[in-house]
Amino acid sequence: MDELTAEEARVVGSLAEKQLTTPQYYPLTFNALVNACNQSNNRNPVVSYAPETVETALDGLRRKGYARIIHAGGGSRVPKYRQTLDETLGLDQRELALLTVLLLRGPQTIGELRGRTERMAEFDGLDAVDHDLDRLAARETPLVVRLERAPGQKEGRVATTLTAVPAGAGAEPPAAGPAAAAGSRRVVFAAPPNPFIPTPREPRLAPAQRDALDDEARELLDRITGGTGQAGNLFATLVHHPRLLRRWSSFGGVLLNGTVPARERELVILRVGWLCRAAYEFGQHVLIARRVGVTDEEIDRIRHGGPAGEAGWNDRDLTLVQLVDELHTGYGVTDGTWAALERDWEPQQLLELLFTVGQYHLVAMVANAVGIQPEEGVPPLDAE
Repeated sequence: MDELTAEEARVVGSLAEKQLTTPQYYPLTFNALVNACNQSNNRNPVVSYAPETVETALDGLRRKGYARIIHAGGGSRVPKYRQTLDETLGLDQRELALLTVLLLRGPQTIGELRGRTERMAEFDGLDAVDHDLDRLAARETPLVVRLERAPGQKEGRVATTLTAVPAGAGAEPPAAGPAAAAGSRRVVFAAPPNPFIPTPREPRLAPAQRDALDDEARELLDRITGGTGQAGNLFATLVHHPRLLRRWSSFGGVLLNGTVPARERELVILRVGWLCRAAYEFGQHVLIARRVGVTDEEIDRIRHGGPAGEAGWNDRDLTLVQLVDELHTGYGVTDGTWAALERDWEPQQLLELLFTVGQYHLVAMVANAVGIQPEEGVPPLDAE
């Protein structure tokens, strides 16, 4: 079995990831593949490959039987690329998912593999992951190897033998910081890499009944809802703490009536809701976004991502979504993304955008933790 170079591993891993997570955009065009290799989420380390590097890696993968080109035809104007790792090595979907994470992130614990394959394949639990790893390790030519626990680690890790196992591989290298990816233009990531704590199916803190509120709390809800009496589950829950709700709603009103146009503001909020798996927040803002001109196609792109120019993103929208992704996963903004933002937005708007990302992360976490349930008729988090 031919060992993959680091570049070949990144290319074939990126192809496999897109096949498993966003099949509607697969196979990939060459530009989409370059962006997929260089994205910052779910990659360790973050890289910035030139097109020539990806092209060389593709040639190597094709010679080794792990990638294939699909020439233009059947309505397609450009050639596209697909991985054949699963065909060549005889992998099922779960095995391919495990190898994909190992190719893209290096050695992982079993728990990390369970969490990071969540959108690629279904595992019943850690035992199922362990079982499939045993099968991959027991092959005549093993595809994974279990590593000893390194000093300072709580448990051992697993590496793939498709690439060279680095010295001291028990320790995963630290994730690259925002500066490592400065200036890159990446594929927008479809979902964050961490496992989620499920949102309760029933509210942990029930919305307050209007008749049970005192005059001050009822007046507050009437002011927020314009006297309609339709508070919705979020406000009816937060009114358990009237002082907090009063101050918070005033702050939120500044952002909802600020200098950032409503369409772009809603793109940002939808992306936050999607990344946080916040069904209440996402569904409510789908309704608002439609009213301010966001199309259903754009809402679907917020869910699934896609490279600039390949899936309909323009540079302005892509930069906004990239801003959310970087703040969500890296708690900062790369130099490249900030420079792109400065070209389109005034200082006051930049601050509003940053505060909007933070505000709706707050709302998402509260709604998820408390178990605020979407009202009837609110669009679902995942497209039907």
